[in-house]
Amino acid sequence: MINQSQNDVQKKTAEEYFEQLGRVLITRTANQTLIEAKSRPNPEMLFSEFWHEGELAILFADTNVGKSILAVQIADSISSGFPIPGFKLGVKAKTVCYVDFELSDKQFERRYMDDNGAHYKFHDRLLRVSINPLCMDFESMEEKIMQELKEFITKRSCTILIVDNITYLSSASTEKGSDALSLMKQLKLLKVEHDLSILVLGHTPKRAKHDALSLNDLGGSRQLANFADSIFSLGFSKQQDDVRYLIQLKERATEKKYGHDHVVEMCIEKDGKFLGFNFLGYSTEKEFLMVKTADDEAERNELIKFTKRNTPEISSREAAKMFDLSHTAINKIWRDAGL
Repeated sequence: MINQSQNDVQKKTAEEYFEQLGRVLITRTANQTLIEAKSRPNPEMLFSEFWHEGELAILFADTNVGKSILAVQIADSISSGFPIPGFKLGVKAKTVCYVDFELSDKQFERRYMDDNGAHYKFHDRLLRVSINPLCMDFESMEEKIMQELKEFITKRSCTILIVDNITYLSSASTEKGSDALSLMKQLKLLKVEHDLSILVLGHTPKRAKHDALSLNDLGGSRQLANFADSIFSLGFSKQQDDVRYLIQLKERATEKKYGHDHVVEMCIEKDGKFLGFNFLGYSTEKEFLMVKTADDEAERNELIKFTKRNTPEISSREAAKMFDLSHTAINKIWRDAGL
């Protein structure tokens, strides 16, 4: 009986495929959805619970926290087939396309060689893509980049794409919701068309060092967060310059395992030829945050005003959640500043 039902659903799905081809909305019964989903493999972990197969994930952090260091380490893990110590990898080695808009070739080299000039040996499945310095005169650079990315992914049969970082793919700042929305739509379409798992690196605007990390700290947060399947972030430690913590801020394929009360503690170290993170254990986020002072309140108020100037459409209630204040206090700060 079950097999007959499955056959009927599969037949109906094939018929509806041609009927719905090119349509924006796809309609099917809840039972059809369950049976079709059951026939697909469960997504495996690419970087523990932080990033799964088939996801469009975002890793964001402040400047100089080490998000590029971690991203290359994740790329090295997936392309070699070996998990990063302290983390899980549920897939066999895969071809990874690492799009590097941040580092020059020499900057990249310095991170992955020892004092004698000997280089770390990456697997050839890790492909690094960078901007050609002799080919920069395009009217729409981001469109050309997306076009060539599609061609490269198809030619090399890549299933993993890492983009460092997201702001380069748009000529305008992703702080603006409309620009972020357009960019995430393109990435989402790229993921679906080529069956990709995508990790994009983002940044945080100005933020208070004593505040816990949240989705509001992601540049262009409303639109970026809506389109992402998972989001995680790196934070500084108040204790040691080389210590960081990793926290989950959004997840769909798993329950939240690494929230504010259970973050991953890591340190940046160079092991011979390789600059990367070493797993230290687990802690709570508050252990890493700076203690608030009187000066911090003034800094917070400046951030509140900066947020309104930079994002005029934000409401006082949204800002209240972001800064852990009442909406009346937010309105007073804005009103006193003439905003």
